[in-house]
Amino acid sequence: LSDFNPRLNTSSYVNVASEEEERKVAMLGAEINIADASVYPASIILHNKTVNMIAHLWHCPKPKDGGDYTGAGTVGSTEACLLAGLALKFRWRK
Repeated sequence: LSDFNPRLNTSSYVNVASEEEERKVAMLGAEINIADASVYPASIILHNKTVNMIAHLWHCPKPKDGGDYTGAGTVGSTEACLLAGLALKFRWRK
């Protein structure tokens, strides 16, 4: 049965098998929180630039105050897609 062999399981987007070298590299970054804006202030700038780029791509209405767009950062693409879907739903309601 291929479902019980991690290397043969192709029914998931999650890779459950890894090499020893992969685990070592993952452990090197386990204690670093790159999303911590107090430690990495450049991440705020990157976040704001990304939100503005996506807002322009989607032809979002310009903010009333003329400033930057507001957006939420996510870790995974599934979260991002769900939040984008909700945003479009609420925009459609108007």
